[in-house]
Amino acid sequence: MLSTFSLRERLRKLINDPLPPAGSEKQPIFSDEELDDVLSESETIYQAASVLWSMRAALIQSQIESYSIGDEKYEYTSMKDQYTYALKMAETYAAMPSSSKKKSGLFLKVKRPGVL
Repeated sequence: MLSTFSLRERLRKLINDPLPPAGSEKQPIFSDEELDDVLSESETIYQAASVLWSMRAALIQSQIESYSIGDEKYEYTSMKDQYTYALKMAETYAAMPSSSKKKSGLFLKVKRPGVL
């Protein structure tokens, strides 16, 4: 699949990896080159999203799950939940149609009854 700017932007939405605002120090999870590589190896955008969600699952590292300061306690999503979610998203996009052709349903033909 040929990568374009609009296709990369759509893929970033599917994998929840938006580009940060200009001037921000935050970096996206995947670079444009990585997205281009995955898109070139994929038949559909959904197949690319599935591959990237699998890659995100592999990138999840141990993070602080909770901490407290005085009487305040903060809890984050557990690493296991993040991993499970990433794999579930990979399965969701893997199950999407493998071709970009639209499949239509049954078309019924209605015949007007004869009137006297």
